Amino acid sequence: MPRILPRLIAKLADQPTQQQQHQQFFVRRKRQFSRHEPVPPRPSFDPSHYSESILLLPDNPITSSQQYVRRKTLPPRVFIAKGAKPRQGSMESPREMTAEERKWWSSPYLRMVSSSTRRCMVTQQDLPTDFLIRLGLLRLPAPRANRSDSRSIIMPDGLEHSKFATRRSGRSTYVLCWKRIFDNMDPSQSQNVFAYLFRRVTTNPHLHSLVVKQISHLLRVRILQELQLLADQMECWPKRNPVPPILRRLTREEFKDVKSTGTIPYPNAVALLVVPPLKSDPQSKRKIEGSMSSLPLTEEEEKVPPGVQCRPSIPLSTLYPSSSGEITAADLSQQLSGPQVPFYNGVSLFPARPQRASLHALLLRILTIERRARSSAVRAEANSLTSMKSAKGDQKGSHAFLLYSDDETIKRGDSAAIAVALWRLRMFEEGTDWDESSHWVLRRKYRSVDVLE
Repeated sequence: MPRILPRLIAKLADQPTQQQQHQQFFVRRKRQFSRHEPVPPRPSFDPSHYSESILLLPDNPITSSQQYVRRKTLPPRVFIAKGAKPRQGSMESPREMTAEERKWWSSPYLRMVSSSTRRCMVTQQDLPTDFLIRLGLLRLPAPRANRSDSRSIIMPDGLEHSKFATRRSGRSTYVLCWKRIFDNMDPSQSQNVFAYLFRRVTTNPHLHSLVVKQISHLLRVRILQELQLLADQMECWPKRNPVPPILRRLTREEFKDVKSTGTIPYPNAVALLVVPPLKSDPQSKRKIEGSMSSLPLTEEEEKVPPGVQCRPSIPLSTLYPSSSGEITAADLSQQLSGPQVPFYNGVSLFPARPQRASLHALLLRILTIERRARSSAVRAEANSLTSMKSAKGDQKGSHAFLLYSDDETIKRGDSAAIAVALWRLRMFEEGTDWDESSHWVLRRKYRSVDVLE
């Protein structure tokens, strides 16, 4: 052992840091395979049409019923490379989205509503999975002295992107994406409910007391992961339709107009994030390093500076209308409510400084890619940089970042996924329009076991 430890320490020192390892795509996704085939025409079961029993015919619909099963086709893709061919054994070729399908796919709200439905364990309501939190069952290793003393713990599963972490539990259940739901699920009193849910798997499920904090942390990590995926997509295809911007920084004048008028008058905008740059650590005088790790934050990372503790709390998000026009009684028959854009405060969105530093760095990285994509030559890029530096007064850039998503920007990167991740965190922390007046939201009585997948 004394000989192994020095060599092991030296090997670990040569390895990249944990943050760099986490940013790499170390999960290989399974490729989709199409089993879609043309279905034979519907057969007739009239005895007069057959001279003998239908069971004696080859490929009859009774003994060969699998040939008459209709299988789904693969979903269309936003972009397909030229010369794409179907996989070996598949009869279906990949299909590119039409302009109308791209418009639907670029809407974060349509994407959330169109996700697969599951039943919430608490409310007993069938909802899209983007409105729910998936809870899986994981078995803890038993001690060597007593192998029979096995314990299972209920953990949030599937909250991270599939390129960073895969699902670990096969059997799972879902609850509403709101932290108030867990107030009625006391870990010391909810074991009977979970024992009834997972009775075929284990007899001793346990819900730990920090599950709300863990879910909140993973939802924030998902936002950072989606931003990194967007930046990687834009870097891989720098010359693919660089005209429509995906992310841009508002000037100080534009940001003042947004705050004074209370509107975000920009078409196809899906989110506005205010993320100021972080100052250096007042004690060590060092720049705060970013963190995208899904592991729990340390006490040092969660510590709030003394000057910030006395400040009043800022709401995580606020909905701003996209136009200042008021809706009259005559317009109610055609339009119930105008479109609104969420306004996110970066300090409340990411209270931990390492995560907020990663958020600001990823936003600046996307802006750099946008600037490079719009410069057709090195001289044009230099001119644009000098023009930005020469901006004065209210023409300088503010701390507000505006995110766009439409049928043209979706060709360069999936910015709608970022809007979905932001909205899920907003639902979990604030509950949006879910409150105690909605009787179905905080229903406590458990009725059936249909919540299982």
